[in-house]
Order: sequence, then C-alpha cells, then structure tokens
Amino acid sequence: MSIKFSKWHANGNDFLITECLSQDFSLNKKSISQIANRHQGIGFDQLILVCPPIKPKSDFSFRFFNADGTEAGNCLNGSRCAVSFIKQQHFSKKDSLVVDIKNSSNLYSISRGSVATESTMATSLNIPRALDKHLLRFKLKKVGFVEIGNKHLILSSKSKPSSIDLISLDKVIRSIADFNDANISVFHKDKNVLSVRTSENGVGETLSCGSAAAAIASLLNEKNLVVASPGGKLKTLKTKKDTIILKGPTEHIMECTWERKKK
Repeated sequence: MSIKFSKWHANGNDFLITECLSQDFSLNKKSISQIANRHQGIGFDQLILVCPPIKPKSDFSFRFFNADGTEAGNCLNGSRCAVSFIKQQHFSKKDSLVVDIKNSSNLYSISRGSVATESTMATSLNIPRALDKHLLRFKLKKVGFVEIGNKHLILSSKSKPSSIDLISLDKVIRSIADFNDANISVFHKDKNVLSVRTSENGVGETLSCGSAAAAIASLLNEKNLVVASPGGKLKTLKTKKDTIILKGPTEHIMECTWERKKK
C-alpha cells in the first residue's frame, strides 16, 4: 500500500502532511516512526493528517503525530502548513478556515502567502516544586507551565538561549513525571523580541515551534511580540477577545509517496 505525502516547513520546523479525504489508509505508532526516520524514511518533526470536520460548522479537522509516533494535541506551525496544503490542493477556496483539533478549534486566515492562526489563550497548570533545583543549576527562571492544545513549560534566561545545554536540561526536566509529555522552551527577552529554543515532546529540539510562541505570548500578556527561533521569526498579536494570533511563513518542499513494506 502506498500513501501520498506533501512535505512543508515553517521556519525550518518540518512537516509531512497527508489527507484522509480521498485516501483510505491506517498508520500505527511503528509505521509513523519508520516514516519519520531521516535516514531510512522521509523524516519530519510532525506528521499531520487533514481529515473531515468533527463539528458541523468547521471546515476540516487535523491530527498531529510526533516523530516517535505519539499523538500531539496541537501544532501551530504544522497546522499553518496544513492550511497552505489545503489551498495548494484546492480542497477549499476559502481564505479563512475553522479547523477542529484534539480538544478545540482554531481559526486560520491566508494573506499574501502568509498563514495566521488564532487560538485561545493558554491555560495555566500547576508547577511541581521538584523543578526548582534543576532551574537553579541551569540559572533559569520559571515563567509558566501551560496547556495550549499541548503542554508547554516556559523558562526565561538572562543570557541568550544558545548558551543553554538544552539536551541536558531536557533530560533532567523530563525525569519529573509532570513534564515527560511537555514541550520545553527557554527564551531571552530584549524589548519586544524574544530569542527562543524549544525541545518538543517526542521530537527533540526543533528549529521553530509555533505553539511555544503562542504560549509565551499568553504568559507575557503583551500585545505584539516577535519570536525569533533558530529557524526564523514569528509574530504574535494579543487581540481584544483574549486570543493569540500567530503569523509567519510556510513553504512547500516536495511531494512524495511512502510504499509500505511487505512483511
């Protein structure tokens, strides 16, 4: 059995996108991790399925899978790429779409080649005290632990994130049960520009993370921010409706087909 995929990226955060609108297939955790292998598969940060809507007034629904095959609740960079894919494949002529994700719905708009998504503010979660000793070691300050479709631990640094040993930080923080399925971000703020690095659950460090940018914007509660990651820049806007708009570029890489290996 073969599955057609489209590969996209947003600031280097790369995604494999396919649709369940005309194709009939099934993927399990093992097959997803095989496709994600950058040496023996296709490679991606997240896999996205574009499916029929769940709610009557929505246009589509998205499902997100990490490179290790686990399912994620949200991916704002990936969903922006998926909206560009929808337009490219002519699945919709609309410039504004409502898309269902795991626990809510997001609004997307397309303008001048850039895709913006509007989502609800992040919901705060309790931070276990066991985190404090680790932050002291890395000279970091806790800003918040939030849910924005997926979990994000947000930390601030007085120095630029490039100086942080993110691999070691990720390892010690994920030893705390509350954070083993969370994205972990470290940022440094200079006026309205944030320098950010993110280690994503089931993936590792990515060049950009849209939901991390939205989570930080929710916590800082500032109207306009520029979020600069190693892969590029995203812009956030806090609206009067207490929602966060995230805007940035998307780019098509290639079309490809995965041939499922016979046993």
